[in-house]
Amino acid sequence: MRRFLLSLCMVIPFLCFAQEANQLFQSKTHMVSTDEMLHMHENGRFFTATPPPGGQVRSIAEFEPNQGVIISYKNQFGLPVNLIAEMSQGAIVYTIVPNQTTQNQVSSYYASNGVNMQNCLFVQASIDSYWSRDYSPWFIADSTNHVAIVDFPYNRPRPNDDNIPVVMANYLNMDLYGMNLEHTGGNYMADGLGIAASTDLVASENASLSLSQINQYVNDYLGIHTYHLLDDPLGDYIEHVDCWGKFLAVDKVLIGEVPSSDPRFQDYEVVADFFKNQNCSYGYPYKVFRSFSPNGQPYTNSFILNNKVFVPVVSSFGYPWNDSALAVYQRAMPGYDIIGIYPTGSISWYDTDALHCRTHEVPDAGMLYIHHIPYFDTLIQQTTYPLDVTIIPYSDSALIADSLRIYYRYNSGGWSSVLLSHDTLHQYTGVIPDSSGASAISYYIHATDRSGRSENHPYMGAKDPHEFFISTTGAIVDKSMSPKRSSLFPNPCDDIAFLKLPGTHEPVVVNIFSFDGKLIFQMTKAAYTEGEVLRIATGEMAQGIYLIEVKGKSFRENHKLLIVH
Repeated sequence: MRRFLLSLCMVIPFLCFAQEANQLFQSKTHMVSTDEMLHMHENGRFFTATPPPGGQVRSIAEFEPNQGVIISYKNQFGLPVNLIAEMSQGAIVYTIVPNQTTQNQVSSYYASNGVNMQNCLFVQASIDSYWSRDYSPWFIADSTNHVAIVDFPYNRPRPNDDNIPVVMANYLNMDLYGMNLEHTGGNYMADGLGIAASTDLVASENASLSLSQINQYVNDYLGIHTYHLLDDPLGDYIEHVDCWGKFLAVDKVLIGEVPSSDPRFQDYEVVADFFKNQNCSYGYPYKVFRSFSPNGQPYTNSFILNNKVFVPVVSSFGYPWNDSALAVYQRAMPGYDIIGIYPTGSISWYDTDALHCRTHEVPDAGMLYIHHIPYFDTLIQQTTYPLDVTIIPYSDSALIADSLRIYYRYNSGGWSSVLLSHDTLHQYTGVIPDSSGASAISYYIHATDRSGRSENHPYMGAKDPHEFFISTTGAIVDKSMSPKRSSLFPNPCDDIAFLKLPGTHEPVVVNIFSFDGKLIFQMTKAAYTEGEVLRIATGEMAQGIYLIEVKGKSFRENHKLLIVH
């Protein structure tokens, strides 16, 4: 479903702050002011670095379950009130205000404009601007499967904004970690499984650090094992990835598109081609979607809040591109409610600053997390198709055993289901039975816990399931299931496993991932003899299922290794 929300302003005294913005405008702008240029050396002046969390951590993606959204009020809002009202229907709106007087005014404004007051919480703190995306905390799942906060030196000399992660950590009662890497939230997107992307602004703003040091920071604090630092195709002052790109799911990315006559056309095509040729965390190339923005429409600067996607649309030069952009979102995200949001009054959308810049998700601290690496492409016909699944209730609530199911269908037929079986700790297994007449199998995983949470993998379940195809010819296209050039033995193993390298002379990289997608070991083998065997010490590794990835320039292979002690 897609729809537009028109911003309707009620004539009440309090609204003068929105309609007379020329008198009550923000003292800061999204870009660095001339005065601030003289104080850039003060960025992060009040930031406090801490040791990293320790253990395996995971940067939580925007498209995962969220309990709320952070917005800020600094003399005016950067968002239409109808958007705030819509967000409040299914999530908590955390509004940062400077004091009680302002809180009372905003509360009255909300109540008069259809905002669900039962889902409104106020955080009193001094701020310098309303760009909550840029300075709000980043959220991780730590090694104990609890949500925590990562702070960073904000790349603006705005001490009040820079302190908001500390404020929110105290307010939400979450552990706080300080990563000494100058950054900004608009220039960061993560897939939830260890891959993230930013523009190369990160490198230029941290010139004293090498790329390997930057990668070490994001790995230690955020669990990012693959960090893409990309040229900015927009070519503007901001250099934020959310001005031209967005992860919509683990395997989907939206990239802006400009006319071929635009001097930036080739730059946009380069970054789109990069993702088309880059494997996502599921092991196959990204599905790349494009939003055509001939006049700088900020369609990629959208905000995902659970099953809703809020897309900035414009009236002055939007037709017919608004409809086209919303259709792209609907095609990429079936089952989501795609909502176009117009600016209103003193609020405007820009190609460098729209609604994503002015919102920041707060992940569900008690989320029911499901991790699974899906089948894809074409598999040779088998009697069964086994699945491995990780299910972790961050709420520590018990899972409902009868709800843990694989739902599957052959071709476009009706859905059937089989139960998952508990393996070890948070690991579950199940099998999809074969049907001799099927050429395609669709499936999704479902779980419910005693906290009342119910989740699917992928998120929209039957509306956007995983899918793979069946071949009876003996040819297997799925690289993860193809006959291996490398081999792993013994499997299961206890203290030692051996990996026989492929019969190729090209350099290879060997990665070992825990089954929830966290990189725990990486080795590059530039030169080796044909059939060389690597020894992998597994005695100190926790028992469970691990993914061993072996990749070279011309191939990529996966092995699943079961460690038992």
